[in-house]
Amino acid sequence: MNKSVLNYFEILPNPRKGQGNLHKLNDVIIMYIYAILSDCKDATDIEYFFRT
Repeated sequence: MNKSVLNYFEILPNPRKGQGNLHKLNDVIIMYIYAILSDCKDATDIEYFFRT
């Protein structure tokens, strides 16, 4: 079985509406995983991680 990590998130329904759809849901999930693995502790850390 040769699936990428992104394939696992493609089946998730996207509950976001309007401006919240600026980025693909699976891209946002992957970025959050990267932020957590990079030792981000809270929303402020994650926001800083996304901006840098």
